[in-house]
Amino acid sequence: MNQIVVAAQMLLAEWLSVQNVQQNNRETVSRNDTASGTAAHSMICNVNASFLTRYNRTGYSACIRDEGGILVKAMAGWFIPVLQIHEGEGVAMLKSMKWVHQMSISSMTFLSDSQVLVAAIYGKNEGQSASS
Repeated sequence: MNQIVVAAQMLLAEWLSVQNVQQNNRETVSRNDTASGTAAHSMICNVNASFLTRYNRTGYSACIRDEGGILVKAMAGWFIPVLQIHEGEGVAMLKSMKWVHQMSISSMTFLSDSQVLVAAIYGKNEGQSASS
């Protein structure tokens, strides 16, 4: 019975994560895309990670929207163990990039709410890591 409760709570957490991604995308798409440097013909993939310490799990989700803000596809999942935030955000981005690559989508803009991840991608904290 306990496994059923845990599974239900995990599904609820994943659903809430996707809802959060969808809300973030609505806000992002409503902004002027050309001002943010997003090409008008590209699609947007919003990536999120969630951290469920109580269940020792890290969740991830991504949703793809077209240039008009219409939801094209979404995915979500989780794995054990719960990671540190910067690690979980990185894994979520990697899983999302692999997912998009498997679909052979040629033009995609990835969005993340993780400042640490974005800074690392753009090399703004070269030579720094959590262990240094």
